[in-house]
Amino acid sequence: MLADLRYALRQLARSPGFTVVAVLTLALGAGTNSLLFSVIHAVLLRPLNYPDPDRIVSIALVPRGKTLVRMDAQATDWAYFEWRDESRSFAELAAYRTTGAFLAEGIAREVVSGAEVTPRFFPLLGFQPVLGRTFTAEEQEPTGPLVMLLSYGLWQKRFGGDPGIVGRSLVTEGTPVTIVGVLPASFDFPSGAKFWRPLRLPMSHGKTWFVSSGVHVVGRLAAGVSITQARTELTGLLPRVRMQPPQLRDAAVDVVSLHERLYGSTRPLLLILLGAVGFVLLIACANVASLLVARAAARQREFAIRAALGAGRLRLVRQLLAESVVLAALGAAAGLLVPVLGLRLFMHAAPFGVLQAVEVHLDAAVLAFTTGVALLTGIAFGVAPAVAASQPQLVEGLKSGGGQTGAPVHRARIRESLVVAELAAALILMMGAGLLARSLLQLLAIDPGFRPDHIVGVSMGRLANSAFLQGHGRSGFYEVLLKRLGALPGVGSVAIADGLPLRGFGSSGAVRVDDDPWVTDGGRDAALSAVSADYFKTLGVAVIAGRDFTAADRLDAPRAAIVNVSFAREFLRGADPVGHQIQLGGATEARWTIVGEVKDIQQIGWDVPAGPQVFVPAPQAGYTPASIAIRTKVDPTGLVETIRRTIQQVDPEQPAARVFTLESELARSAAPRRDNAILLGAFAGVALVLAAVGLAGVIAYLVAHRTHE
Repeated sequence: MLADLRYALRQLARSPGFTVVAVLTLALGAGTNSLLFSVIHAVLLRPLNYPDPDRIVSIALVPRGKTLVRMDAQATDWAYFEWRDESRSFAELAAYRTTGAFLAEGIAREVVSGAEVTPRFFPLLGFQPVLGRTFTAEEQEPTGPLVMLLSYGLWQKRFGGDPGIVGRSLVTEGTPVTIVGVLPASFDFPSGAKFWRPLRLPMSHGKTWFVSSGVHVVGRLAAGVSITQARTELTGLLPRVRMQPPQLRDAAVDVVSLHERLYGSTRPLLLILLGAVGFVLLIACANVASLLVARAAARQREFAIRAALGAGRLRLVRQLLAESVVLAALGAAAGLLVPVLGLRLFMHAAPFGVLQAVEVHLDAAVLAFTTGVALLTGIAFGVAPAVAASQPQLVEGLKSGGGQTGAPVHRARIRESLVVAELAAALILMMGAGLLARSLLQLLAIDPGFRPDHIVGVSMGRLANSAFLQGHGRSGFYEVLLKRLGALPGVGSVAIADGLPLRGFGSSGAVRVDDDPWVTDGGRDAALSAVSADYFKTLGVAVIAGRDFTAADRLDAPRAAIVNVSFAREFLRGADPVGHQIQLGGATEARWTIVGEVKDIQQIGWDVPAGPQVFVPAPQAGYTPASIAIRTKVDPTGLVETIRRTIQQVDPEQPAARVFTLESELARSAAPRRDNAILLGAFAGVALVLAAVGLAGVIAYLVAHRTHE
């Protein structure tokens, strides 16, 4: 066998053009599969880094029917307490919320992501701090000491890995907090969290007396309990939950593995892409097989001489398979360059943010997969040419001097079948990419309801308890800030709201029109947003009936509201809404008179249809919204840094706000469909190039083969 391999190397070295094309073809086919397998292995196949990860589940409530309530894989705190106290399906149950904090240490000030967790959170996941300890029962109480655990990365970055960090005080949001421990570098849950602090739910006899905005619930299944059994038990306990919002009284209980909750949404697209690169591999193999058939036909005289000298069919097949194995090995080695060079680019272009936090690298499993795929495909697609070439016609072969007027029928059929298969696979991928591109174009054709050009958005987030805020209050801070922003050169108008387009709305709740009966099951809900007088003018939203808000819509003025087209269609069957009165939430008897109607605004995402929405004047809402919209007369990107500096000048103690253009938000909203089309289009392009190379090679062979004719 070694002699066959050495001879195969010499033969391939004598045909460098054929060898380079075949190796590159196999490298592209095996390399693209290796790249995607490395991602799938890291995301879908690799278990979570916790003890017995298959026993850890995520529990959420899923609203039924028509409702604007978006739980985002959460449950209510009341449901969590009921499950924690009464369920027997879990060895541990814990809850957490994602949050953020403004850290001030010396001159370094930044907002970092973190989580608030219940007492059994860390034992459930099987992690202990490398320094210090976790939280005590006293620290979990609403009036307990303020404490915090740091991530390993934050400890290294902000404190230089100081081993004496435990017990040190850190100012967060103007309040000193004691650091009680540092978690291991391998702990990253929730993803991106830099700190953890106790989740403090106001308690009375173990249960809250109000409904929170929601908590994420995780549990470790008890021995012998399946996910189905746990789901059945929790569903049975749900009717006993007190203070449940009306929209969630008949909600479904969703229990899935934590791995599925984190990465399950990526599975469909990854499998589609795996199918795409599978087609690329088939095309590459068919391409190499057609090249081998053509090469075998060109070597017919050589094989005839070998047969005349006594070489049997098995000997000829073994020699040709040795050449296929060498080609496959070279293709596997070259194919490893594809994931090495393309992995970072793929992860950057991947249309799911969850992949950004996944550590993807080439490991033994990926190397074995690449080598196995290349060798198996090289051998499998080398068998047919080898068998065909091992049956030389001695007389015709010995007479052959190069040109012929024809070729054996079976060999011609093999070539034709391979070319047809290549073109069919390439066209399937091109059609898939075309469908995704059409989906993207359909999205881009949707009217977002506002003019995104020349608009800068500012998301302030949670304000630090600064000296300025203590002296002027929240409303005073925003009043000064809006005046300063409005006076900047190049700024046309400034408005404030508690939810900018594409970034969600302030809240939602039941709405009653005139004297209609209250409906509290979520079927008559509307989104609620508080906005300033210039909000619609700033966004370029058309008021299609009635009037816009004005400065006269103060706290002491008659309550006014503006609704969108979807509200008029849903609640008033498309009739003119102006003049109708509404009540919001049912908490008070206050009535708001509808004074105007505006176009639908895509509030959640570009591809999410707008639902009923009610806008009220910010002075009458009883609170100050935290998002700012700025329409500029110049290029908005040139004002981004100026706006950031202005915010810091108003109150230097505030964390850096998120400043962005609404055009960039639109692009971000379209990014998943765009990236899907780009990724599948790239693979389809590779497939088309390979198919074209294969077709060109076969045509060139046929031309050369029929030169004598």
